[in-house]
Amino acid sequence: MKKNKIFLNYFLETPNFLSIFLYPIFLVSISPVLLDISNELGIAPASLNLVLSFLIIGNIAGQLTSSLYNIKFRKFTVIFMLYIILLPLAVSLFFITKLYLFYIVYFACGYILGVIWIQANAFLLDSKIENKNRLINVALIFFPVGAIIAPLLSIAVSALNLSWRYLYAVIIFLIAFTLASYLVLKRKNKNEASEVEDKFNFKEVFAYKYQNRIFLISVLTLFFYGISETVIYTWSPTFFRLDRLMPP
Repeated sequence: MKKNKIFLNYFLETPNFLSIFLYPIFLVSISPVLLDISNELGIAPASLNLVLSFLIIGNIAGQLTSSLYNIKFRKFTVIFMLYIILLPLAVSLFFITKLYLFYIVYFACGYILGVIWIQANAFLLDSKIENKNRLINVALIFFPVGAIIAPLLSIAVSALNLSWRYLYAVIIFLIAFTLASYLVLKRKNKNEASEVEDKFNFKEVFAYKYQNRIFLISVLTLFFYGISETVIYTWSPTFFRLDRLMPP
């Protein structure tokens, strides 16, 4: 009986797991087909690859500002509204042909996913599961799982001789499914309903110089680490295809 209850509690966190899973899908799936997009739209691969940088920068900005939304809104409200915005943005990627629009939409999607990432992790801390360390570890497994599945989706689309745009159809489905799971499993979150938010004083952000320095160092570290690591592994499939080290 106890095992069934534990399983149920983990199942109730499915929306948060999916939120963590969605970002690497969004990030990695496009990389293997950058050349296909480049050839169809007539955009240089090096310029097109920058959409991933815009996504990452937006994601970092979203993570850094996520907690500000909780000053006025519950976590569920923030996540729900952002998924409502993310859905049409993902749909627009199905039709976009201009490079600057790719940059803008990818930055916006990255920002939204960054905010949702922090909100989802905060939701996990509200869970009834007592072993929070194990819960967070289980949740973070969904990031590498998403990173593994994402290129396989690209390969599957290519194997079926479908347009690269159908990758966005998969992403749209995942966004809609995640949104539906929040509505079903997280709409009535009693723990969150009892939260009392403190009033926010903007001046307090700059009150402690030492903490601000630590925060600034953390931001810069996160920024350069995220850019260097992620751009390398997202650009590598295109690089290998350009050098004929992978099949075109």
